[in-house]
Amino acid sequence: WSDEILKYKASVIDKCKFVTECNLPSVEHVELAGRYTEPVIVQKSKEQAKKCFRRWMRPVHTFGLTPSSQLSSNDKNQSIRIDQLFSPDSDGNKPKCVILNGDSGRGKSFMLQKIMLDWASGEFCSENFDVIFLLKFDEVKYLFEEMSLNELLSWSCSLTSDQISEILELTPEKFLILIDGINEFSFDPHVQISSPTNPSQEARPMDTLRSLLNGQILPESFLLVTTRSDADTVTNLLKGPQRFTEIMGFSERGVQEYFQKFFQDEKLFRNAYESVKTNESLLTACSVPLLCWMVCFCLKKHFTYDDHVMRELKTTTSIYVHFVSTLLEHHDQSQSVLTMLRSLGQLAEEGMKKQQVFFDETSVAKTGLDPATSMFLYE
Repeated sequence: WSDEILKYKASVIDKCKFVTECNLPSVEHVELAGRYTEPVIVQKSKEQAKKCFRRWMRPVHTFGLTPSSQLSSNDKNQSIRIDQLFSPDSDGNKPKCVILNGDSGRGKSFMLQKIMLDWASGEFCSENFDVIFLLKFDEVKYLFEEMSLNELLSWSCSLTSDQISEILELTPEKFLILIDGINEFSFDPHVQISSPTNPSQEARPMDTLRSLLNGQILPESFLLVTTRSDADTVTNLLKGPQRFTEIMGFSERGVQEYFQKFFQDEKLFRNAYESVKTNESLLTACSVPLLCWMVCFCLKKHFTYDDHVMRELKTTTSIYVHFVSTLLEHHDQSQSVLTMLRSLGQLAEEGMKKQQVFFDETSVAKTGLDPATSMFLYE
């Protein structure tokens, strides 16, 4: 099956090599490898993971911002590289499931895409894993037709279910499956479910996924899951042995590296980074990759004209305001800006009550807005 796997790797490279990035008034495709900056990842005990969860559940959601001392200490943490996630521990035991905790915007999904690209390019654990698949929970939860695990994996990649079945029979212990965003996985323990026990057995997609997570299907395979969930919930859902890790975001060196990759022009990079470096709270905010990108985006659009943006970017809220304002500069004006923002604000309020961070087009459309007709909403 080496030829089929090579074809699959080629399709993964085509799919993961570029990321779409907003560069108003249009969008552009930038190479993932040229933009990706290694985040700080630290191993946690189960108790430490619980503390992280309690911290994330505070009433005010600020993307987990911490005091500036945290940003500096990130450099001193013994960070785990992504190629070390499945390394044996001091006793020689290798985890079957690695749990990557992290608040929204910390770069979990971005990292999984980088793992897929590195594996397909021969730069990540090729000797340990023959095949790696990526399943996105946000997509799987909208599937309702019964299917086997082979079919579910085939749905997300270029291999057919028959090819996957054949490969699985040969080396199930060299399979790695990445599952992005299991924090929304919920189930009622009192409800009877169909629990498939082999990759060819059909069931509802969520039941198939649950059997994969708890090891009823492919117990020999390896899992890497991302989540923002309670440690106990995750532990009870997943097979063992487990390894807890937390993605902390960028260290100070990481922020500098990201700025350099984003601006590319050395003079622009120096001006932007040195200005941010003098603003301690802004530098701390940039430890969160999503906020770092927002700051770079705003600076790129305004920094060459005047420095009013730098004077006003002092808090997380100010970053959001400038980001939205910059997008609105290119709004098509077919809808009232105030009406649109008011509708989005109501949607966001509902999201805060339900602890929901992401919204699909259907949710947005219920507010009376049409993403297809608004460049602002589309971006």
